[in-house]
Amino acid sequence: MEYAKVGKRGAVVIPAEMRRHHRLEEGTPVVIEDRPEGVLFRAAPSAPSWEERRRFFAAFNEAVLATQRDASAWAEELVDRAQLAGTLADGMVAEQGEVADVNVDGRARSGA
Repeated sequence: MEYAKVGKRGAVVIPAEMRRHHRLEEGTPVVIEDRPEGVLFRAAPSAPSWEERRRFFAAFNEAVLATQRDASAWAEELVDRAQLAGTLADGMVAEQGEVADVNVDGRARSGA
């Protein structure tokens, strides 16, 4: 356990070893929560960068295309998709992250 003092304007210096261990550098976003037992200070969760997202979806799209090229794998995928019919996942388009105007079997949705 380490101790620190609250300085001017509420600043608290985190010991260097803790900063290194938790990768807290100048400018690192943090979350400060008021808890019954005291104040909780922790690094803010980070979202993937746009480049990480682009790489993920590029790899995902390539995997889908590879599945489509393999007739037996694609037939199995269509069976799996049929099980999703009528659920929230029905019609999801991975590369856009939004609902498409088609059902899992590729047919246009009614009213679309």
